[in-house]
Amino acid sequence: MPLFSTSQNLLASHPKFSPTGTRTTVLKRPTFHRLKINISTFLTSLSHWTGRVWPMRSKRIFTIQELRDRGFRVLDWDGCSPHVLLDKKERIFVVLAGNPNSVEADTLLPVADYTVYEPTTPRRWAHVIRACERTMSGVLMDGKRYGVFTKDTESHRRGDFHAVACGVSFGGGQQKPMNLLQKPKYKEVLVRKLLNDPNLQTVAKFQSDSLKRYAPRIHAYQAQSLTALYHHDDDLRPNFSNSIYPAATFNLGPASVTAMHIDTANAECLLCAITSFGTYNPMHGGHLVLFDIGLAIVFPPGSTILIPSALLRHGNTQIQDGETRLSFTQYCAGGLLRWIQHGFRSQKSFRLQYGKGWLEKFRKADGCPEQRRRNGLQRFSKYFEDLSNYGPFQKLGTRTESTKIKPGSEITSSDRNTQKLRNAKSPKLHNATFDHRSLSWTPIDTLSSTSLHPMSRPPKRLKSMRSVSSLLSAASTTGIARTSYRMDATTGKTASSTSILKVPAHVQSDATSYQPPPDDSMSEFTPPDTLDEQTGDEPRVSRNRASAKERWRLHDRDMFLQEFLRWEGCTSGIAGLLRCLDCENGSELLDSQTMLSLHSRNPLHRIERWTGKFFTRISLASLGLTVQLGHPFGEKCGHPILCRPDFIIIHTNGIHSPSVSYCACENAIPYSLQLLRYGWYPSTSERPATVATMAVLRHFQMLSFESKASAFEFYNTLVRLTNNIGTNAVPDRFPAFMSMVRQYRHLKMLKRSGRGHDPAGILNTKPGECAVRCPACPQPGLNLPEDCYLYRLFLAVDANFRLKRKHRSSEKADPSLSTGWSYFVPEQEFHSRQYSPSGTDVMLLCGPKADNRSTCSNHKAVDSERSTKGLATTGVVGVDCARHDMKRPLGVGNLCQSERYGYTDFVFFRSLEQTSDIIEVVASYDIVCQWSVHIWERLSKYPWSLHKDCTKSMSFVFLIPKFHLPAHIMACQTPFSFNFNRFVGRTDGEGIERGWSHINPIASSTREMGPGNRRDTIDDHFGDWNWKKTYGMCKWFYCFSTSLLRKMKEAVPEASAHRQNLREFETKLDPQLLKQWKIELSAWELDHSKPNPYTKRFSDISETGVRKVLADNDALDLRKGLIYALHDTVSGSQLITMGLDLEEKQRQLAVEAVTLKNNATDIQQTRYQTQSTILQRKITAWIDIQHLYIPGLSLVRARDAAKSSAEETPFEIPLYLPSSCPATAQCDPRLQTMEWDLRVAQAGDSLAQLRDALRLRSYLYMDKDRFQVGQRQNTRARSLIERVDAKKDAAAKKYRTARSALQRLSGPLAKVGLDTTFPDLRDGDIKSLRDRDGFHVGGRPSEGRHEMSWIWKRLGSLEQEDDLLQDDLRIEWCKSQARADRWQEEVQLLREEMRRVPKFFRSRSRSWQKLATVGTHFGGRYEDEGTQAGRRAYALHQSEMYEAMAAHCESCWSLVDSYIAHDGNMGVVPKDVDISPEKSEESLEGSDEEDEEDDT
Repeated sequence: MPLFSTSQNLLASHPKFSPTGTRTTVLKRPTFHRLKINISTFLTSLSHWTGRVWPMRSKRIFTIQELRDRGFRVLDWDGCSPHVLLDKKERIFVVLAGNPNSVEADTLLPVADYTVYEPTTPRRWAHVIRACERTMSGVLMDGKRYGVFTKDTESHRRGDFHAVACGVSFGGGQQKPMNLLQKPKYKEVLVRKLLNDPNLQTVAKFQSDSLKRYAPRIHAYQAQSLTALYHHDDDLRPNFSNSIYPAATFNLGPASVTAMHIDTANAECLLCAITSFGTYNPMHGGHLVLFDIGLAIVFPPGSTILIPSALLRHGNTQIQDGETRLSFTQYCAGGLLRWIQHGFRSQKSFRLQYGKGWLEKFRKADGCPEQRRRNGLQRFSKYFEDLSNYGPFQKLGTRTESTKIKPGSEITSSDRNTQKLRNAKSPKLHNATFDHRSLSWTPIDTLSSTSLHPMSRPPKRLKSMRSVSSLLSAASTTGIARTSYRMDATTGKTASSTSILKVPAHVQSDATSYQPPPDDSMSEFTPPDTLDEQTGDEPRVSRNRASAKERWRLHDRDMFLQEFLRWEGCTSGIAGLLRCLDCENGSELLDSQTMLSLHSRNPLHRIERWTGKFFTRISLASLGLTVQLGHPFGEKCGHPILCRPDFIIIHTNGIHSPSVSYCACENAIPYSLQLLRYGWYPSTSERPATVATMAVLRHFQMLSFESKASAFEFYNTLVRLTNNIGTNAVPDRFPAFMSMVRQYRHLKMLKRSGRGHDPAGILNTKPGECAVRCPACPQPGLNLPEDCYLYRLFLAVDANFRLKRKHRSSEKADPSLSTGWSYFVPEQEFHSRQYSPSGTDVMLLCGPKADNRSTCSNHKAVDSERSTKGLATTGVVGVDCARHDMKRPLGVGNLCQSERYGYTDFVFFRSLEQTSDIIEVVASYDIVCQWSVHIWERLSKYPWSLHKDCTKSMSFVFLIPKFHLPAHIMACQTPFSFNFNRFVGRTDGEGIERGWSHINPIASSTREMGPGNRRDTIDDHFGDWNWKKTYGMCKWFYCFSTSLLRKMKEAVPEASAHRQNLREFETKLDPQLLKQWKIELSAWELDHSKPNPYTKRFSDISETGVRKVLADNDALDLRKGLIYALHDTVSGSQLITMGLDLEEKQRQLAVEAVTLKNNATDIQQTRYQTQSTILQRKITAWIDIQHLYIPGLSLVRARDAAKSSAEETPFEIPLYLPSSCPATAQCDPRLQTMEWDLRVAQAGDSLAQLRDALRLRSYLYMDKDRFQVGQRQNTRARSLIERVDAKKDAAAKKYRTARSALQRLSGPLAKVGLDTTFPDLRDGDIKSLRDRDGFHVGGRPSEGRHEMSWIWKRLGSLEQEDDLLQDDLRIEWCKSQARADRWQEEVQLLREEMRRVPKFFRSRSRSWQKLATVGTHFGGRYEDEGTQAGRRAYALHQSEMYEAMAAHCESCWSLVDSYIAHDGNMGVVPKDVDISPEKSEESLEGSDEEDEEDDT
């Protein structure tokens, strides 16, 4: 008889399913949640026998609230109703099996070779669970009584609780599969007690049955493999005869909550069964946590869950104090399956049997890992395939119900439960959004084609139904009983019929196919809700269960391919028929006359002729079509003149050679105007050979804005659309196309800036007039009141060295079309002597001076020269508005060498020429601490137009962007910080860095351009960037659309919270100190030369200082005759000092021994040996002196020498300083006090060294990313960073050693407060203030939110605690005050910007309204009524557009004032506005990516 029952149908033999029985059971499909994951992504094992490898880093147990705070979702499950989790492929990978309805506990009723539960007995499942708890608790008590369970056995890698594992396993050094050994011997007795308990056997059977019901293919595979194993080895004993699982673990508690772990040794794609016991509250703790999918499941006692424990990291949440939790787990080791696959052999057996050829044999026996991975995935059940087509999920009992049935209709027994199907609900999932897709389920039966249609909905609930007298009592083993009812159309009587759903033979014989469990031990299934859980809409019903991509691949791909081929032929067989590739109905075949009549208005369509064998390309010109210019359509010209024979038109669908005639009548306009009025742009004014359609120019401009495609790539695309095989050469008109593109860009800029409406003409354009201005920045005359008070303009300055230009062309051969009209400053101003009061070239004034070298971090952007070989321009320097990331008019200039101050000065002050009414300017620059030192001295040498009076007309505040600030020295980090300066809000100054990421992709094409073309192209892209930002202020598609509203939504609650925190903080401070601090802070904010309240005024005493103090004390004691000295030349303090020096030498020598490689040179080995010998002699001499002060150590060292026969290396010799001295040695307290003083100073010094190393490391990374270009420079930079990392690690190790010594000394010396002053240094604490170490996954938090490591805010030594505590309280109060002020300022700034934006739009609207009424005739030679009408219409359209944008902004921000008044305790976003950042900020602002070249 087989060990495990298969698919025998035992339903008929059980009284529960008797036709005459009074009890019925309705089985339903379980509810489900579909998660947006793919379980295959967790199959990362190389062999795919065992699970994924994940090293445990800690045994921390989280609380449910901590998980909620981290974004985990919580699934509320009652522990009874079956529920499953699906991945996006609809695979069931987690089963919440629940528990049976009831269990016969006194006697188990065997039926055939299987056991079923008898529901009529009074013993319920809860009684079984409580009996299991008593048994497991009794085993735990017995084990503690007899010494089986001790404190040592309580702690293991999964948690701190007692556990027993038993059963058949293979791995962990075993030579073959065997039953786990139980030591000590009495442990075997306890295991037998657990395995023989009938209640635990019942639970084990239920776990196995759950696997069989929900994962039948996994169950069959496991049964087939283990049956072969047990037949092969008779010594193996399974734990339970009624369970498929070979191994089990009993977690005996008393608090069995596991830390996050993966059961790597378990089989990869099998399910582990877990049942929970205990007296805990499942809503407050004991959840099953699946960390990889961010889900915590409520796990009530007595319920069962199946999970892939070898794939997913899992654990439990902490239970409450006084509660108990136990659990019982069954699983299968992956090593067992591998042993079976290899023919019951191990890898070592292959080597012994086959010798040299063992590896090939082993690989052949092992099989393909990828195929094993696919097979494992296929064994997971599919919810809509495996749980819908088989009978155990239908009603299998009788039911009496009165129903009115429509004549001719037919329903099945499952259809009568439609209302239950609709009303059943899935467990509630908190804090989650899932992609649910429930499907209407019609069972497979002998139904009509209508009822079987997959798109048909379930019928309405029947109101009544005639009773049915009988039901088939049993079904054959190859079929499933089904009942259907039909009402006769003539008599109205209901007839019932029962059929058997036949299972195909190949399914019956396949060991991996679905086979329903033979009994009904499960509780009632709850069907999925037919309404979508999130929206309440009807679920989408799909004919094919596979995804759309898979369906296309399997079914539609061939059909689509055949349709592609269909286009290549013609069934008419008549040669000469034509078709158009660009018309809507391109498959229609026409004769030549019809084709010409239809395409007289579409001369650029592509035509193909059928030759009788295939289609070939022809032109409309060859058919006789000629385009007549200069006349309305259909009107003939009296004097037509054909264009040039090489005339070419560039269009979006290719390059064409049409037949075109100009008009040469008496009043004809020039040829170029005839082309323009037809919609074609000429490359030249006189008889052009190349023209481009407006459509292709507009198409390329928008394409270049969004994709940054180059003109060369776009033109080659058009060439290939024209001829993709190269047989007919296409004329090369790329230079002409580039010229037209450039002119088109320029004209669009002039048109949008209103230059076409100026009677004085284009040449009257003022500098920067064509730039798109920022609506939210203060713009005098546009969005500021006439009596404007103090308004701050925030500017950001930075250089971009990716926008290089090679030596191509010259200014004379390639001048710019709009020098100084938009963003680039006029190039000639850099080189013209007339702009300098001293008559010197302005460029020569910007070179570095000997006394201007950096006094901060080594800013190579200024101090070092960049390579200019082959380059005419090394980059650009730009000025943006710092709060809105928009380019300033005249805010971009070329760099010819390094980032010299002169270039930055000129561009910065040039961008301020049109803002003379602005009173205060905040300038942000990453090297502003050096740039601003001599700025006014340099300004005196520049053109008079750039001069600014910094004392009267305009004031300047210079700050450093937040991301760049940590790379500066400490002296720069408060005076130049955005966080600690007034009236800047939450501005970060880094916006210009995000803007570079938008423009950098065009660098590859602009570096090959001439100087004028390059400037015009970059100007055009900057204009588009600014326009998208402007357009985004009122349209959500772009990032700036609702960024002000989103920032306001965040700023108001933050401001309120920080004000509240500040008030609470101040209530705990001394009022006199608080008053003094406020005075100091206000004074410093007005004048940074005053004492800085953000800096520490007390410092720790160093180790050198402590040594000097000890030496001075020895000298004083010597004069008094009280010196503690037992040696002629070495006092007690000197002994400890020398011991610490030797300890440091030991650390250094140990590091060198590790780094010394096997292939070290003779010189390296000689140096190491010499150092070892010297250190050995010093330690020996020091030990002789130490024994005078601590005589008991001589006996200790003698015992150590007797125990160890191996010779110790010098860095392994224990020094036995007072902190590590054994108690038996009796160390003098005076020595302990001396070491305490030195260790305290040593710990403080090591933290200072650690901070210095982290600060230097932060700068080196930033320097490497920005300025180290090329393999050689990057290699050197990495080597330098590695050396700094070594210093960092040494400082951390030194601190940990000192702290460990202080901990040991704190007890004998009665010292307290050590953990506060010198906390434990973990690896996560070793991070700099702002660098790539980061703070959390989401990004770098700002000063307003971040939590810095304690190493940057340590209180100091214990002796200075009072002074340092007051010092730190002052600093923390200042920072709290600054955070509250900045958030409040941010609210004020945002509200002011929201006022400016609509006012700016309305000012622009009025300006365009005035331009519409300007004189209608400008005196142009060829100007007519059409030109005048077009000019007026464009102005009115622009006016209406700006007015609409202003109204939309006011509508979006209508609730802002109320929101501010209520401190954010109400909604601020109107219902029709979307402020989600998915399509907004990321799309335009990019990332904080640097702007330097990178060879990678």
